Amino acid sequence: MDLFNPLINWNRCQVCNPCDAQMVCKTHAIMKIDLDEPPWIEMDRCNRCALCVLACSYEAIQMHKLSEYVSGWDKYS
Repeated sequence: MDLFNPLINWNRCQVCNPCDAQMVCKTHAIMKIDLDEPPWIEMDRCNRCALCVLACSYEAIQMHKLSEYVSGWDKYS
C-alpha cells in the first residue's frame, strides 16, 4: 500500500491570508507563524484527508507518494 502525503509547493503558494487550506484542516496540521511566509504541514497531525488540496485555489498543495517526496519534491521547498 502506497502512502500519500500532502506537500506544499512553495513556488506556487501565494501566501494567502487567511490560508484557505489552513482553515479547512480539521486536525490543524497546516502551520503558519509569519503572515508573509508560506505554511507547512505538520505530518504528525495530518490525517491525509486531502481537504487542503481541494481548498487551495492555487493548487499549491498536492498529494504525492512518499517515495516521490524522497526522490526530489524537496527541491520546491
